Amino acid sequence: MEFRDLGSLLIESDGLSRPPGGARLSTALAVLLARAGEPVTTATLIHAIWGDDAPERSVKVLESHIWRLRKVLEPGRGPRGAPTVLLTDQTGYRLAVSPDKIDSRMLESASVSMRRLLGENNLAEALAISEKALSRWRGPYCDDVADTGWLTPIRARLSDIRLDLIECRAAALREAGQPELAVNELAAVIAENPLRERLWVHRILGLYQSGRQAAALDAFEHIRRVLADELGIDPGPELTQVHHQILNQDDQLRPRTGQQIGNRPVEVRLPSRRSTIIGRADDQAAVTASLDAAHLVTVLGPGGVGKTRLATEVAFSVRNDYPEGVWFVDLAPVDQPESVPAVVANTLGLRPVADTPTTQLIGDHLTSRRLLMVLDNCEHLLAGVAGFVDQILEVSERSKVLATSREPLEVPGERRYQLAPLDVPTPDSTPAEFSESAAVQLFVDRMGDALDRPDRSGREGATIARICAAVGGLPLGIELAAARARVFDLGEIADSLDGAPGQLTRSGHGARRHSNLLETVDWGYRLAGNDEQILHRRLAVLPGPFTLEAAARLCSIAPLSAEHALDLVGGLVHRSMLVSTRPTTPDRTTSFVQLVPIRAHADRELAEAERRQACAVRDRWVVGRITDSPDPGRAEQSAYYQWLEDNQASVRAVLRSTLVDAPHVDGLAMLWRLIFFWHDREETVEFLRWAELADAAMAQMRPNAFDAAVGQAVTGCAQALAHNTDAAEKALAQAIPILSHPPEDRVADAVRILLVVSVCAWTGDVFDWALKAASSVPALAEPADEHTVLVARSILAASALVGGDGATALAQADAVLADNIAVGNNMAALFANVTHSIAAKFSGDGVLGLKYCDEVLRTQKLLGTHNFSESFETRGSHFANAGLPDEAARNYGLSYALSMRQSREWPWHPGTDELLDEVRAHLGVEFERHWDSGIRMGEVDPVRLIDDLDLRGAIST
Repeated sequence: MEFRDLGSLLIESDGLSRPPGGARLSTALAVLLARAGEPVTTATLIHAIWGDDAPERSVKVLESHIWRLRKVLEPGRGPRGAPTVLLTDQTGYRLAVSPDKIDSRMLESASVSMRRLLGENNLAEALAISEKALSRWRGPYCDDVADTGWLTPIRARLSDIRLDLIECRAAALREAGQPELAVNELAAVIAENPLRERLWVHRILGLYQSGRQAAALDAFEHIRRVLADELGIDPGPELTQVHHQILNQDDQLRPRTGQQIGNRPVEVRLPSRRSTIIGRADDQAAVTASLDAAHLVTVLGPGGVGKTRLATEVAFSVRNDYPEGVWFVDLAPVDQPESVPAVVANTLGLRPVADTPTTQLIGDHLTSRRLLMVLDNCEHLLAGVAGFVDQILEVSERSKVLATSREPLEVPGERRYQLAPLDVPTPDSTPAEFSESAAVQLFVDRMGDALDRPDRSGREGATIARICAAVGGLPLGIELAAARARVFDLGEIADSLDGAPGQLTRSGHGARRHSNLLETVDWGYRLAGNDEQILHRRLAVLPGPFTLEAAARLCSIAPLSAEHALDLVGGLVHRSMLVSTRPTTPDRTTSFVQLVPIRAHADRELAEAERRQACAVRDRWVVGRITDSPDPGRAEQSAYYQWLEDNQASVRAVLRSTLVDAPHVDGLAMLWRLIFFWHDREETVEFLRWAELADAAMAQMRPNAFDAAVGQAVTGCAQALAHNTDAAEKALAQAIPILSHPPEDRVADAVRILLVVSVCAWTGDVFDWALKAASSVPALAEPADEHTVLVARSILAASALVGGDGATALAQADAVLADNIAVGNNMAALFANVTHSIAAKFSGDGVLGLKYCDEVLRTQKLLGTHNFSESFETRGSHFANAGLPDEAARNYGLSYALSMRQSREWPWHPGTDELLDEVRAHLGVEFERHWDSGIRMGEVDPVRLIDDLDLRGAIST
């Protein structure tokens, strides 16, 4: 159990965060957390809750609140059990919680550690600690708790600690050779605290150390004016000194190169490593050694033995050996071997290239890179995975593959490592052997918040060893059994396992071992409540990470109810029947997943009639949400994209259901509505794969003429985005004439599809058909459909520019921007600003071009787009035309870095090569410094870079 007290007060348990349960409970807990480990008097709690207006029976009422709070904090405590978390003290109460379980205490501890680590020049550790602590900040301390006077100083103190930590982190980043990241991270904080001079000191130094002296001096002038206007004072001594040092180009401002930890952070895409790995040190060393010696290492073993956890730990430990990153690909939800390359390409964020098969696209990406790819759960796709791995390793001498499977891949050069279950002490083992047993240690560790910690060396250790033996030493079985210790006595767990059907032994391999694990899961399943059992079975229709919303939909089927989903999911997590993953950003949601063996059990227990019912509810939910999605460009689009990200596994399951298992036009209706999402989130390869499957399924759908045209439109969009011009034109020539004259009951669909086609065709340089599709929209659309018409008009403006009619194009773009003031469609604004930006590039007006290009980038952010490389390339050209070669080099470097991450050709736009040569010639030896600064900026989330555009001097002048 952990306490999220920086922001609204939440208690996180089993991966789920909930408020304590009422305003007064929140206030009492906030007081106890602020003084965790110390006695808190009854009078202090009463004053915090009621202030000076406490009721006469406040002591009794407080006792009632404490009783309720204990039920929240200690849900497993029996009616006669002594409290172990919220204790009664002589003068009041005391919260017995480890400081590392409280976010505010973590922040305080990190601030102290940060200064020590900086003094020791340990920059890597300082940056890691500060990043973890600052990620917990969601707002002021317990900001949903009413303040009766006691909270104000606590909130002020913690806010100061946070700002101090941010400033120390900025200093560490600059010393580590990452001034661009320091500048970027400070942007939002300065917006919140515009008068804090120390923040400006670090920002100005970061700008200067990024090679941007003019921007640094502009930033000083800005804060000087703000201080004068707001406070009537001059900048302080530190800020003034930095200003003088910059003017004199003082060498002391350059970071000490000996302290750098590397300019390029390694991209690590691995599952959560929150749980400790126990008893696998020798296995980790052996797999690591094999990976040093071979290009393909496969970790083999039965289900539940811990292959994924070991592979994840190994991959993380060697991450610094792979400059281009560590990439985890979960193949468990994939059920077609031929889909493996598309899933991998999608994970790597690659863009399709005309006439290039996906496997070749990945091979080309790997040829000049050194990265580690972790392919997890390969056993059901052996032929597809083996062929794919063989092909990519044939062309890549530097990248490596770490696979997990129950069977070998049988690829030449494969190193195999057989992962065995944990050793379990025998009944006649010594107390020391019980205590030192990895299996026993794992059980105790996974007991989590169980009230009493057992003595591993005594009788309890022997009982735990008996439990571990019953589940064959399999870590997953041990964890499932340990989860029961929160409710049952150790002896009861051991007796229950001893009497389980198909008594488990430590012998056997392969399928028999998997059967044993299913029996272990079944034992935990039978101990669950009836409603939890029902939900466990139904979750088998969600093959991959799912959200609470998805679970609630399955709970809507009687006898369950959607409002109980939170409790049921929490119960399954509590029993280790589900694994939860905390969201990585505030706008995301917690996800849950059934591990492969647990899902296999759920699938086995799910009756066919119940399966059909669950699948039908799942399909109706997903199809309905997507077909009711907001019109392109509306303000809700970004939030809708986040919903798709969070529910991607469910969306894929329904696409497979409606395009492969039982092809239906519902699948087609989903497909064309998802095109913008896949393109904007750099997942076009996935769209191409689904478009192929849809094309193959069209005959089985028996579509009418209109739906057949929709299928051709989807094909045309796929080919356009893949830049296969001839194939795109052929498909669109068949689709657009029919879509432009739809039956009366399909007009609304036709309008939306034609809009999608026009955007895809324009993006794919199929301009004639983009013009034809966009021209049909205004005549078909309803007068009230302002958003769709405005987007179509913006496409017409962009098409007119490409067609050579610049005056008409700009007039149309201006009309769109004027009308959009009332409508507020971001996609219309995007294409209108793109039109102006391109026109300014044609005319060489860099200053005007920057104005519109920055609007393009801001609008892309509002749309939820992630593909920014082309816009930053254009921005570099505008800077070149504006006579600012240093900023041009930096933006070109940024665009290049973003393109290389997707294995895209660069430059993309005609004319960039010539401008780049001019910039290089003008800057001379300084060119590489500014270019490298842009490369480092490419390691920052582009969305954060765009946020920084709102501060003068962040990237622009």
